Amino acid sequence: MMPMIWAGDPVEGERQIGAKMDLLGDLVTVATGGVMPYVVLQSLFDEVFAHGRRHYAKAGFLVELPDEVLDTMIEAMHRLPHHASQIELMRLGGAVARVPEDATAFPHRKADWPFNLIGLWDEADQDPEVRQWVRDLYDRLEPFATGGTYVNYAGGEETGGARSAYGDGVGGRTWDRLVELKQKYDPENLFRFNANLALTTA
Repeated sequence: MMPMIWAGDPVEGERQIGAKMDLLGDLVTVATGGVMPYVVLQSLFDEVFAHGRRHYAKAGFLVELPDEVLDTMIEAMHRLPHHASQIELMRLGGAVARVPEDATAFPHRKADWPFNLIGLWDEADQDPEVRQWVRDLYDRLEPFATGGTYVNYAGGEETGGARSAYGDGVGGRTWDRLVELKQKYDPENLFRFNANLALTTA
């Protein structure tokens, strides 16, 4: 499945996405599309990530997408431990990459390919199998990854926590800059219900 999103003029979006679909040609077996309100987009995966479903994930960034990475992901998809488990591979670049790396708290602008390895399942007796599937796949992709992760996927200290999300990315000093700002404006850690940059561990 390859979703494409155009956030702008619908007519131009139809032209741009249509051109991409034409390039894919016979690779496309089913295609659906149209203008979608943002609230509908936000709720697309509510059923898959339903309340009570068990969830375990690890994520990262890739600067490049060599054949070995794609082969590894495809092979892992043939061994899905549960039909709801999935691999997300996204594309950044473009406007995201044109913003200077030190302009915001997002330091991964040179890493074009974020990925998220998602284990989803329903029964507790599947916990070891699904978690191991995620861990094994991440271990195989880690040599190609930057060491950073998207903050929404940080997932606690096992995946690097805040340091992996706000660290140096491919280059730069984002982490040190954020620590300085935290010390200046929030020394008591009032804003802590997040992927927290706590000063005691900074």
